[in-house]
Parts: sequence; structure tokens; C-alpha cells
Amino acid sequence: MVKRGSENGQKFIKACRGRLAAMPVNIDDYASEEDIERWGNWIQYAFDMAWSANVEKVKPSHHAKSWWNAECNKRAKELRNICASVKSIKKDIRRYIMIHRLGISENDDEILTSIENKNDLASIHLIEEAQKIKNASNRLRAAAKRAKRDFFEGVLKHTHPSRIWNNVEWMKPQKQVTNVALTNSQGDIVTDSKGVGEIFQQQFTPTNGRPVDMTIADEMEQLEERAFPPMSRTEMQEALKGTSNFSAPGPDHVSWFW
Repeated sequence: MVKRGSENGQKFIKACRGRLAAMPVNIDDYASEEDIERWGNWIQYAFDMAWSANVEKVKPSHHAKSWWNAECNKRAKELRNICASVKSIKKDIRRYIMIHRLGISENDDEILTSIENKNDLASIHLIEEAQKIKNASNRLRAAAKRAKRDFFEGVLKHTHPSRIWNNVEWMKPQKQVTNVALTNSQGDIVTDSKGVGEIFQQQFTPTNGRPVDMTIADEMEQLEERAFPPMSRTEMQEALKGTSNFSAPGPDHVSWFW
């Protein structure tokens, strides 16, 4: 591919101009069919060589497989046909009005009435066509949505589990909340700096510690006490070597971080 406006594109245009300028201008050089065919083949070969010298190889992405399918083609063709019909109707109306108004005067009431009736009928028809365009657009949008869903579901289905996160970039980020209103214990929104400071102090550095309900320990399952055989330091290190530093040793209601 040679991109328009690129450096290679300018080189291609320059090469084509040079080949055209090199062609003979004497009419005697094109006297026979063989001469015309020879020069035609020459210019075609010259253009092909110029293109090959400046073409850039396209490197498609691994995400470049198109999701557009046959249903999308069908709906797009349907929409184009309706739009073409609307253009044809408008063109016929303009032609009809122009033809009749060229040879009439203000006293030709019958022809003027005919033109008005033609406009009224055309307006009704255009309204109907506009509704058809809207319906066709909705069908095309729905078909594209289904095609995208089916395509990406197929991609996810055949993606190796170890590479699944490579597909996250296809998903649009969810809308994030820009700010959150702070409320006090009564549920009122607090905006002044003093009230905000009090809320933060109560949350993170309270004056009086929060009461702890120790009955949670009674709800824990009491396991049978096991013997604790002696172990060496080496055995302890080997047992703890593969464990995480952020995991709790048992069902003590302690989260992974704390």
C-alpha cells in the first residue's frame, strides 16, 4: 500500500510523471495498433515498477480480523437502497417542478394546483421513506452489535487462559465516580473542612476505641486438639518456604492483607 501524502506516495507520483514525460509526443510513433499497444504495455510496466519500488508492506495486527459478517452486508445494502430511493424521489420532484414552472404563468391555476398536489404526495412519501431509513439503521446497528458479540465471544473462547488478559484492552473502561460525598453519622452530607476533618478523625483515629464483640470466637468451630511433636529449625524453614507472607493460618476471620 502507498499512502497518499506520504514520502513514498510523493516518490510514486514523481516516478509516474517522469514516465509519462518520457513518452514520445510525435504522432508518427502511434501510427499503428502495434505501436499503441507497445507504448501502453510500456507505461503499464513503468507504473507497476514504480508502485513496487514504493509500496509499503501492511503489517496487520493480531486483532485485525473483521467482525463484519453476511448479515451486516445485507442490512447495509438494504439501507443504501432506501437512501438511493429517497434521492431518486427528490430528484424527480425537482425535475417535475422545473418542467412545469418553465412554461406557466401566475394565472395557470390548474398546473399550480397539480404541482402543490405533487409536493404533498412527495412529502408524505418522503416521511414514509424517512421512517424506513430509521428502521433500516436500527436493524444495521443491531446486526453489527450481534456480529461484534459473536466475534469477540469466539475470540475469548479460543484464547488460552494464560493470555486472557490480552483481550482486556477491547473492553471499554467503566465509568468511574469522580467524587463521593462524605456523610456524618446522621446521614447528612458534610462539605466544610471542619466537618470533613471530624469525620476522618472518627474513622481513622477515634478518641475512644470501638468495642470488640468477642462472641465471634465462640462461633468458630472448635477443632480437636492435636499433639505437637517436636520439630527442628530446618523442618520449620522448609515448611514455611513456600507459603505466602499475606495469608492467615486458619479460619480466624482475618483477611489476606491484615
